[in-house]
Amino acid sequence: MMQRREACLQARLLTSKPFFTEDAQTIDTITSDEIQKVLAQAVEGSYSSNYNSRTNTLLKNIKSIGGHVMGSVHQQSSLRTLIHALIFNQGLFSIFLTINPADTHHPLTMHFAGIDFDLDNVLPEHLPSTYERAEIVASHPVATATFFHHFFISSILATLIEGGPGGGVLGKIKAYFVTVEKSYDINPRADLAACRLTPKPSTLNFDTIFQQDIIELVEQNNIHKHTNTCYKHAKLRGSAQKCRMRMPRKIIVKSEIDSVTGTISMKRNHEWINNFNEWIMSACRSNMDIKFVWSSSDAKALAYYVTDYVTKPSLSFHDSLALMVKVTKDFDKKPSNLPDNIHGRSRRLLLKMHNTLAS
Repeated sequence: MMQRREACLQARLLTSKPFFTEDAQTIDTITSDEIQKVLAQAVEGSYSSNYNSRTNTLLKNIKSIGGHVMGSVHQQSSLRTLIHALIFNQGLFSIFLTINPADTHHPLTMHFAGIDFDLDNVLPEHLPSTYERAEIVASHPVATATFFHHFFISSILATLIEGGPGGGVLGKIKAYFVTVEKSYDINPRADLAACRLTPKPSTLNFDTIFQQDIIELVEQNNIHKHTNTCYKHAKLRGSAQKCRMRMPRKIIVKSEIDSVTGTISMKRNHEWINNFNEWIMSACRSNMDIKFVWSSSDAKALAYYVTDYVTKPSLSFHDSLALMVKVTKDFDKKPSNLPDNIHGRSRRLLLKMHNTLAS
């Protein structure tokens, strides 16, 4: 509801601008057949915004509305501009970190969702079954968001990443950029690593206990296992069955630098384990991946990949166009009783398209 109210406000502000009069002429006269033609071109790979100026005008105005609506597809796309500006201001990033907390397996998610149990004595038998936990998480999005944002991400950033005057576990960090991606497919993995206590530094033989704890966490959470998503792009393109995570990876006995290309190859003694930081792994108690970005010739290419990855939209260009075709057809079929003027019709069409794409 809050998103729709914000979208309505942004649509009114947009259509009140003097420059919108020219765009309103285009939006008011565009047809579903024009958008359908652009969709066909996109499928064939021949689409170009230079030759589809009318559709480009429509897309530009939808993006102008959605760019200010928190959580919308277009607001996610606008993050790319922010991260590029951060790189321009602060320099190329050094570390790319991904954390995948298992909200369905964490006792705090159950606590925030209203499940009553003793947080000081959490045992597997005190928690609901895997299926029941998945149902609870799906039925309580606010509890999941509270756990993930306020407790998990904020705590990790404040204590481990930012740290104190001397920095955190990754050293002194002068800037960082964080995005959150919500996965809608439920992975019923039955590990309860999040329920185990993190070793305390004051404990006797802490180093030994800590290393054993990390070994167990890595074995449970950070060893790659092939799933259908590993081959989803290979199936579409008809290519060989290669894991898109590039697993298994080549074992490298010793770290080395290629004197010709300048490529840095770090030592790797396991084919299936993702990179991890032991302190972050111990605190998060979940799957993670961490990569150091070397200042080599491919750093720029990797920067574009990372910025596209962390700001990737949930809706593809083809799906967006297909929905826009449907909205235009419905809009033309259903006459409105509201004041009929070019600005009003254009605003209603843009708002309807944005709300459809957002939902």
